[in-house]
Order: sequence, then C-alpha cells, then structure tokens
Amino acid sequence: MYSPFDAESLLAAARGLPQGNDAVWHRRLIIWKEPATWMPALTAWLSRYFRADAMQRLRPNVFRDICWDDTHWLDVLARSLKDPVEYRTNDLADALLASVIRTYHGCRTHDAGTYFRNGLLVHRKEQLKARALSIIKTHPELHYMQAQLDEAIARIDNTIDDGKCYVAVSDEGLLDQAAHYLIYGSEWIMALFKDDGRSILRKIGAPTLIEIDLPFSTTHNSDRHELAKHMLREWTRLACNGQEWVAPINCTFFLAKDVPGECIVGHTHPAILRDPLDRERIYRSPVTTCKYCNGNPEIIQ
Repeated sequence: MYSPFDAESLLAAARGLPQGNDAVWHRRLIIWKEPATWMPALTAWLSRYFRADAMQRLRPNVFRDICWDDTHWLDVLARSLKDPVEYRTNDLADALLASVIRTYHGCRTHDAGTYFRNGLLVHRKEQLKARALSIIKTHPELHYMQAQLDEAIARIDNTIDDGKCYVAVSDEGLLDQAAHYLIYGSEWIMALFKDDGRSILRKIGAPTLIEIDLPFSTTHNSDRHELAKHMLREWTRLACNGQEWVAPINCTFFLAKDVPGECIVGHTHPAILRDPLDRERIYRSPVTTCKYCNGNPEIIQ
C-alpha cells in the first residue's frame, strides 16, 4: 500500500514521470485499491498547478481528523493550487481519457467464461425475459409464474435499464453496498420473482465478481468527472494521513455498449456477503467455483 511520510517522499514517488503533463496518463492502468498505480501519476500531473509553497500549505503526513468521504478534503487541496480545484477536476476528467481503469461487475453465474468469451453485455430485455422463463421452466415450484410472466414484466417495465450496464471502480464499495447482484443475479429478473423465486435465485450458479479493464474512452464525461473528484480527494487524504487503507468509494460507470471479451481480466467468487435485501444478514454461498474455474484452475483467484 502506498503510504507517504513527508513532502519529499510524496514528490520522490513522482520523479521520472512526465511532470505537469497529460502524457502521464497515457495507457496507464489505474487500479483504485492500489494507489501506487495512480497516486504518483496524479502528483506529477498536479505539479504544474501547485503554488510555490504548495507542500508547506498541504503539510503532507500531518493528520487531519476528516472523514474519508468529506468534501472538505478538496478544500485542503485547494489551498495548495493556483486555480480553483473545480478547474483541475475538469482537466483531470479529460486527461484520463488516455487511461484504462480496473472496474468490477457483480453477477451470479455457472460459468464466468461467458464473460471472457462474449464480454460484458448491456441489458437486453428479450434476453432477460428468456433467462427468466428458463428459470421458471427448470423449477417446478415456479411453473405457476409462466402464465403471469408478461404481467410481472409490465409491472416493472418502467425501471428496466434496457441497453445499459454498470461497473464499479471499487470492489470493496460494490461488495459493501450492492452485494445483492452477486447473491441474486440480475436485478431485473429478481424483481419479477416473489420470495419463493428469490430463494431459488440464491442457489443458481456462484456469486461472481468480474474484473474489467475499461478504457476511459468508452465512458461518459460525467462519470469521469465524478471519479476525478474522488481521485483528488483521496490523493489529498492519503498525502496527509498516509493511512494503510483506501476509501471504498461508491463510484460507477454507466455503459451503453457491450464491453469486448479482451477487456475481461479476472474473476473471483466471494463466499461471504451481506445481503442488503435481507436486513444485511450474512449470506454464505455453498458454491465458490464455476465451470470456468474447474476447466481453468490457474485463473482461480
């Protein structure tokens, strides 16, 4: 874990990188939970915007009793910059276009290999309906729903994210705040079923966290802008407090196109999760591998 102790170590980590130049982000892979992949680059990038006495103003490694998600961290940073921090946020959002970011998608599947082969697909209503119908036909206790399926779909149709998909920047944040995707699978399919159907969804496949190296060029500016704020805030917090953990941010990217299979770089099967739909009770998965794991043991992580 990256943990600077003073101004010199903060600046030393950025030496050898392009200073004050967008080129520092060119083809860089950013992994949020590994600050060494982005914090030195951000230090180098910020260098042209620092005041002459920036480090005296910032006072790296002087602990601030500020919560990690408090926007006051941006105020701390602003004292060290020549221009308003809002300008730097906009500039950083644009500069990141040349980079790639490790993101995560929660699902429940028998075979994670489908993601490696086909990529991460946006929601398609007809495919989701076919999947729901297959589940109903496979489980006799759900056969009664076959005649009610169209009615159930009509009931939730105004909430479907048709043609959309979402990925998270922080795996910890996703598991902490949205573990239901791994426990039940598709949120749209889950909404179709009552408690009896949801209990079955919990037993289909394995909870799966898909890892995607997402080119920023495929993202929306508003999402990059939100991440840029998180990066500047967390850079300041780590520079000042140097703590041995990274903030579990709630930051997602909205995707309107399928992500190709070559962007899928890994997967895991978390065994213990908190179910946000069951009063945060602990859910222990009876299955922690999938068909892809069993056929490719070297990729189990």
